[in-house]
Amino acid sequence: MSENGRNDIQWGICLDVEACGSKLFQTVVQYAADTSNDKVTILSPSVDCQVNKTDIIELQESPEYVYGEDVSPYNHPDITGTVVHIGWHFKRNCCFYKIKIGKKIKSRRYFENELISGEGAGKTGIDETGEYFAETI
Repeated sequence: MSENGRNDIQWGICLDVEACGSKLFQTVVQYAADTSNDKVTILSPSVDCQVNKTDIIELQESPEYVYGEDVSPYNHPDITGTVVHIGWHFKRNCCFYKIKIGKKIKSRRYFENELISGEGAGKTGIDETGEYFAETI
């Protein structure tokens, strides 16, 4: 534990309906526990939002991909997006991801086996004229 009462950074599922303007319900969050007041400080995706420790379900493993990471759908390695949301699928008991390509967030939910790390991905996006482009690296 550090000097300020915070433990190591952990990952969990936020179950607080009102957390950070209700945007984090059932969202996978990165947080630091504060042992001095039974609160946790959410570090990602929001900054410095606090919720009760009882409103977080701790994950045993970190998500495969993290917020801001470049990824590609496995069936379209030429398209690169950025992870902008990590949710929890309670039936499958696993993370799912929403990615942003250019200025648009894809409506599709991607699971870990449907994405590849951006290391082997190409560059894609929408240019200033609104046209889609793709480059293979």
